[in-house]
Amino acid sequence: MKFIQTSLTMALLGTASAWAAPLPTTTFPETLAGSYQALLYSEDGDAGSPVGLVTLAVTTKGALTGKLTTVENKTYPLKAALSYSTTENPAPGAPVGSATAPTIQIVRGKTTPNLSVNLSIKDFEENDTVDIFVNEEATTLGSTENGFKLITFAKGALPYAAAGAYTMALTPADVPGPNDPSGSGYAAVTIDAKGLLKMTGKTADGTAFTASIPAGPDYRYVAFINPYKRVDSFLAGKIQLTEDEGNGYHMIAAESGYDFQWKKASLLPKTTDKSYRAGFGPLDLFVSIEKWTLPGKGETLAQVLGTENFQFDLDLFGADLDLVNKYLGMIPKKLTVDAKGNLVPVYGDAFAPTDLKEWAKIWTGKVDPKTGIYTGTLTLSDLVDLDGVENKVPIKFIKRKLAIAGILFNVDNPEIPRAFGFFTLPPIDPKTELIKAGGFEFGRTLEDLGLGAPDGGDIPPGTAGNYTSLLTQAVTFDFSGFPGAGGVGINVTGTMKGIPANNSTVKFFIAPDLSYIIFNGRKVPLMGNSLPVALLFSDATASNVKNNLTVTVYLNTTTGLVTGYSASYFQLLSARYSLYNRTVSAFVPGVAVCTNVGTPAKVP
Repeated sequence: MKFIQTSLTMALLGTASAWAAPLPTTTFPETLAGSYQALLYSEDGDAGSPVGLVTLAVTTKGALTGKLTTVENKTYPLKAALSYSTTENPAPGAPVGSATAPTIQIVRGKTTPNLSVNLSIKDFEENDTVDIFVNEEATTLGSTENGFKLITFAKGALPYAAAGAYTMALTPADVPGPNDPSGSGYAAVTIDAKGLLKMTGKTADGTAFTASIPAGPDYRYVAFINPYKRVDSFLAGKIQLTEDEGNGYHMIAAESGYDFQWKKASLLPKTTDKSYRAGFGPLDLFVSIEKWTLPGKGETLAQVLGTENFQFDLDLFGADLDLVNKYLGMIPKKLTVDAKGNLVPVYGDAFAPTDLKEWAKIWTGKVDPKTGIYTGTLTLSDLVDLDGVENKVPIKFIKRKLAIAGILFNVDNPEIPRAFGFFTLPPIDPKTELIKAGGFEFGRTLEDLGLGAPDGGDIPPGTAGNYTSLLTQAVTFDFSGFPGAGGVGINVTGTMKGIPANNSTVKFFIAPDLSYIIFNGRKVPLMGNSLPVALLFSDATASNVKNNLTVTVYLNTTTGLVTGYSASYFQLLSARYSLYNRTVSAFVPGVAVCTNVGTPAKVP
């Protein structure tokens, strides 16, 4: 079988009919007939960023038709008649001839410069190549010298050697910036008996894409996809499959540079995008592709993956979120795959659920055994101050569903995570915030189920939660009625506010990670602890001296349950001082100390 490489030189943008020269008189080699593809780059030598894709069809008589797809999100037709010339006494390894098209002009409108496309096909003994240059006036917009002829199969030929199912990950080649998605895109890939590669997946911000890509020589493919269907946006690059030591074919990510690039253009001032309205990129991506093995009859996915009765790490990261510390008790640390292909939490931190029924309230996860695609959700709870005024009600919990999606890799390679993917997290306030995207990985190392499960440490899981208690005011002191002495008198005009009434019932809530308490509707952060005996919460700071609250919570050292508390309110109150027949306005301290009557009761 003869393959043809292509080196095309094109300059074009716009819709226009192409000028066709008369058919050449020189006999056109039938071996040059066929289909070609070329990925264009912004700089010579396939450097810079992908900027377009050229597809061509050449007849045995040298008639050329095709199209050019550009970053304008437009496609332009190409048409020309090729003329062939032979090379006199070609050197070893040089082309024996070349087929050249006259310059193709593309009209893009009255105010937009035309594009010109120059292309030629170099006739090699083995693989022919296409050179293409696309120019706007004197500026080259895109070029390549590495276009190639697509492979064909004769009737009765053996199936394509790389045919089969694969999983594909598109991982960041560099550390993502603060305004970039930080996870990995993915795709489920199939290659049919004639080499046609089909991929279905999502970019790392959750945008879906599909593509069907024909094969070139040596298991090469080029892709130019526009997931956003807008100008100056693309997911594009090269795929090169290689043999995997008797295990079919795969693609190993580049060691430097990039395999693909990914760009999203901004639509601002439009605000229709729900995430990353300012756009991003182009971002460099590494591409990994590995063979995916489907379970056989009576075989489970866990058996195919080799994870039956084993656990592996879950790592969530990015999106400028402190997921692990902020959401203690809500995120699994270890997962396993059950017989039905569910991703099941094994355990989380010391405050996380300890049985599957409780996990099922906040976690879902499922792997499609046919494709290797994983999807799941994780419900997170946020405490929100609705009016934005510190230490004031109303305060409420808002639940958000973090959506996870990615791809598993069925390969025994300790350097490749078991899964790549991303998560998207809805904003707390959709009116002022956007969806954020982070990343996740499943660890490659397998451990026995339950290994490393937390024993609770010094804090039994019983501490966090809701409580009610009867309260008494042990001390209230605000200088009211303080007697004058030596001609000095004090008249307190202010009153303490927000103090629970004596002998009233109060409610309080301790966060799952013990980072704060909500006492009688007021949120107070953790300031220190004497675990497992007590916790100290206080909002008294150098900038908050006029109105603060300190709560000391006492714990049962065995169960972790709250056994008592002391809440101290400190407020500066307005007052008038009488000083030898003169009146001065100032402040005096007001103090209220509240303690529990009986043991606080924990409630659901």
